[in-house]
Amino acid sequence: MDELSKEEMTKICVQTLTDDTHWDLMTGSLLKKRLKAYFEDLDNQQKLVSAMNCLRLTELVYLIKQEGDAITMPIVPVPEGTTMMLFTSKKEIKQTNLKAFEPRESLLPEILDCFDSDEVKFIVINPNTDSFILPMELVKQVFEVIENIISDLDAEKQKGIVAKDLTALMFERFGGCTVEIDTKDGRHIVGDAYAYCKDEKGQCLTVTISESEKIDVYKNEVKTIKDISNYEEE
Repeated sequence: MDELSKEEMTKICVQTLTDDTHWDLMTGSLLKKRLKAYFEDLDNQQKLVSAMNCLRLTELVYLIKQEGDAITMPIVPVPEGTTMMLFTSKKEIKQTNLKAFEPRESLLPEILDCFDSDEVKFIVINPNTDSFILPMELVKQVFEVIENIISDLDAEKQKGIVAKDLTALMFERFGGCTVEIDTKDGRHIVGDAYAYCKDEKGQCLTVTISESEKIDVYKNEVKTIKDISNYEEE
C-alpha cells in the first residue's frame, strides 16, 4: 500500500474496527459488492481495505481432495503464477471437473495458514462468474495492516481507557471481554461483559459479577474501563 495521509489512515482504522466488531455481518454477497466497488476504482485505498476487511472476515468455500496423506487443491496455472480458487458459496462452483473435490468452508487467513505456498501468486474469487483476481502479496500485505490496527486497539483496551477517550465503537468492542470498570458514581465492577446492546438509554454492557449476579453498565456511566481477560488461556 502507498503511504497514506493521517485522514485516510483514520478512515481506514474506523472502517477496519467497525467491520471487525460486526464480523457477523460479513457475508459472501457483501464481499462480492465490495470487491466490485474496488475493481471499479483500483486506486482507492479505502475501497481496497473495505474489500479486504470483508475478505478476511467472510467464510469462503475452498476445495480439497484427500488421497491417503496427500491433500490437493484445484489451481489455475497461469504464466504469472499459480492461482488458488475460492468461492463465496457452493452455488458458485460451476465446473463439472471440480465436483471431484470436497467443498469446505473457512476464513481466508486460516486457509492461507494451511495451504501457504510460495508458488501461489494469486487468488481468484468465483472464477466462473465474478472472477475477482487478487495478487497474494497484496492480500497478505493488507491483512497485515488490518491485524496491526486491531492489535493496537486491543493493546489500548488492556491498558485501560478513560471516559473522554472511550468511543462508541471502542465500548462495543469490550463485549465478550473480562472487564474492570470504575463508574462515575464510585462503583468498582469486575466481571465478564458477556452481552452488549443499545437501547433507549444508550450503549450497555451486561457484566456477570458472580454466578447469581449480573449488572448493566451504560457507556455514559463509565469513568474508566479496562480489558483484563487472560488471553494466554485461549
